[in-house]
Amino acid sequence: MALINRQHPSGRRRFTLAHELGHHLLANEYSVDWNVGGDDDSEKVINAFAIHFLMPRDDVRDAWPDALARAGTARGAAITLAASFGCSWTAALTQMQRVGVISAAQADDLRYTLPAASEHLEHEAVAVDDLRVPSVSAAIAGAIVRAYKKADISAGRALELGRGALQPSDLPDVGDAPIEALLSQHGRE
Repeated sequence: MALINRQHPSGRRRFTLAHELGHHLLANEYSVDWNVGGDDDSEKVINAFAIHFLMPRDDVRDAWPDALARAGTARGAAITLAASFGCSWTAALTQMQRVGVISAAQADDLRYTLPAASEHLEHEAVAVDDLRVPSVSAAIAGAIVRAYKKADISAGRALELGRGALQPSDLPDVGDAPIEALLSQHGRE
């Protein structure tokens, strides 16, 4: 089990989840909050796993030239890659430096100022918040809506199954339920 702080930005939550996955895959025992991020060598290995999992070296190297050409600046390209890989600003800059697409001096300069929302919009670099809480996958949400449209489930049940992904206003107007659906709900055919 991993607890992720939903108050943190999406990139930070994704890194934390990848970090916790690293604990599991590397059979590293439970760690309490006060020890996370310490000088422990196993934490450094797990952090390295997390960033390589989220931003594989070859993928970063391959994506950099196009991002730089489109953005026109290293900062714009870094914002684009951080968003497209769904990583926190600090983790993304660290990985970009490790793989050699930016220098240590560039990373330090870029790290000094977090990107503003307007910079994300300017570079069309809007990260998808795939760890939003509560949520369900697109496939599950689609199945819920289809079941509701066929009157296999009620509006209340659709909202319950959607775990916050659906609001009452999101449900389509289905009009009257087909007689077959009403009969099958009561065990008659």
